[in-house]
Amino acid sequence: MDSIIYQWSVQCGKGEMSVLPDGCRDLIAISSQGGPVSFICTGLDASPRHVVCEGETRFVGIRLAPGVSFPWERAESSAKYSDQPLLDAAARLDHEAEPADMQQCLLDVMEYAQLPPQWLADCLQELNEGRSISHPRSERSIRRGVLDLTGASPRFWKGLGRVRRAGLAIVQSDLPLADIALAHGYADQAHLCRDVRRWLGVTPARLRQQPEAEWVGLASPDAFSIIANRRE
Repeated sequence: MDSIIYQWSVQCGKGEMSVLPDGCRDLIAISSQGGPVSFICTGLDASPRHVVCEGETRFVGIRLAPGVSFPWERAESSAKYSDQPLLDAAARLDHEAEPADMQQCLLDVMEYAQLPPQWLADCLQELNEGRSISHPRSERSIRRGVLDLTGASPRFWKGLGRVRRAGLAIVQSDLPLADIALAHGYADQAHLCRDVRRWLGVTPARLRQQPEAEWVGLASPDAFSIIANRRE
């Protein structure tokens, strides 16, 4: 299992934006005009992340595979739930750092990354496909292991995979919501609507009103991308 899903860089102007939950933590370098470069390891999101840019801001990031961990997380059990500043990385760059320099600092941090065991990828694949976990370990042991390694329970991963697939179906088609709910294992349309609103922060109708913006968030590489690539 690889430690990196993909590397990315984006320049944003003054304003606000929402980042949909994708099951990934990211190492991010942030450079604002006139300010020092800051580095963070983001926590795992279960709802949209609200980002505010006070001016032109450059974000350079590395998207981590589920279960990747770092030495500093051993002493802080809640590290995977919240953003963690990377002060050592920030001390290496000045205000005029180029995106390539920021990216290299992140890659240097990745030298300390620890890969999760292979069984985790197998479990996440089964959860994403809505199947019961078929593994020689006990259900309780798997639940504890997934939680310890990723920062979230099997229920989280199953729900996230389902709502992202359903959300993409809403954006990409004109199918009735009741049909989409049935196709993705929801009890009914109301169940689908509640889940979309809880995870994605908007109603299904709103998703269809702004398909381009939401499609980008739902179709971008997520926690299940490496699993899909591994099958190909």
